[in-house]
Amino acid sequence: MKSRLLPRLSAPAILLALALASTVRGQYVEDSVNVGGAWVGSMAYNPLMDVVYGRCYSANRFFAIDCATNQVVSTSTIDAPMYMNYDSIDHKLYLPFGSDEESLAVFDGRTHQRIKTIPLARANQCVWDGMRDRLYVSCPERNVVAVFDCTQDSLICEIPVGNYPLKMYLNGRHRKLYVLNYDEGSVSVINTVNNQTITVIPTGGYAISGHYSTTADKFYCGAAQKVVVIDGALDCVVAEIPAPERGATHALMENPDAGIVLAATVGDTCSHIWSIATGPDTILNDLWSPSNPECILWSPHSRQFYVACYRPVVAVVNSDGSELTVEVPVQSSPFSLALSPQQHRLFVGHLNSPFVYVIRDEVGGIAEGGGTRLPRGAATVVRGSLVLTSAFCNLTSDFVLLDVSGRRVLDLSPGPNYVSHLSPGVYFVATTEGVTGRVVKVR
Repeated sequence: MKSRLLPRLSAPAILLALALASTVRGQYVEDSVNVGGAWVGSMAYNPLMDVVYGRCYSANRFFAIDCATNQVVSTSTIDAPMYMNYDSIDHKLYLPFGSDEESLAVFDGRTHQRIKTIPLARANQCVWDGMRDRLYVSCPERNVVAVFDCTQDSLICEIPVGNYPLKMYLNGRHRKLYVLNYDEGSVSVINTVNNQTITVIPTGGYAISGHYSTTADKFYCGAAQKVVVIDGALDCVVAEIPAPERGATHALMENPDAGIVLAATVGDTCSHIWSIATGPDTILNDLWSPSNPECILWSPHSRQFYVACYRPVVAVVNSDGSELTVEVPVQSSPFSLALSPQQHRLFVGHLNSPFVYVIRDEVGGIAEGGGTRLPRGAATVVRGSLVLTSAFCNLTSDFVLLDVSGRRVLDLSPGPNYVSHLSPGVYFVATTEGVTGRVVKVR
């Protein structure tokens, strides 16, 4: 079931990668897991068993990956699996499925096996409310949200909402659920105590993404051409922030400690990753982005944002949204992200690949470790060629050039090595004994 990255390299490169394991820190691909099918568009984390669940829509498959070993520990067949969510009180995974009259599958969080199926027509996405132990399931073809008691898995009611409800977001402070009515271009605000609609707020375009900020007590809704900001207590629009190029904002995520919401927007000519200050609701930074950013995840451990981009890369953005620090190359069309806090690993699902990539979630940069020491002093600045001399190390060793993600980009030899084809940025000269020099490639 599994295909690793390291065996694809030559023997010297394997030794080099092992030597660098204690030296390179930051974000780099450390493994890949073959899950047997593409369109891994949804994943969820089980904190009890330290397992990541996912679905392969193209292969009608549900899978579970052990985060400690990066091994697939369970698979099962399920027709047209959709968007899942995990209940960490009752230790169950909920997964809507089916291409016509969808149902709701329930998986045991300890055995990873399906334990029941709940009939529910046209189900698509689900959100678990840990405060009330309830599950909310959007049914876009029927314009309702179904509400379940997770203790008994019993249907409480169905709440009529707007046209084509898809994504949903919880406001735990005020016991509310924000339902994004995609086709209608509106947000239905639901009281989760009595399951009644409080109000419906127009967004002036497709309602695509959202995020509730607990620190600012505001709901940010990504719509066509703008982000609409809704007061969490008063349920009124307090700001409308124009998106760069008037594009569509596909994802929003917050660094709660800094009061920063990061947004991923696809414009007419290019894509943008941009940050919003949640106090004044103003744009702080606007970064050029790799093509089509689709999903954002915040890591409290490394204190960085991860953005899945179609290019295909996972872009790493620093805590205040001011800098895209590294682009980690992955498989085709990354679309879903899940984090294992126990292992400090990020799992990346792809639409056009059967591999789930595993990225190390560590503080960025290079750190000293083990018996390997990094060179002191300034980096070597190069343009067209890198001249490998005895200043780097013993020239009888085999040398390679690594990018910032730890990937080998060039085999080096004594004397001039042409690097004009490489992108500008920071690189590292290394042997099987570790990193021996830092190189900055300029235009």
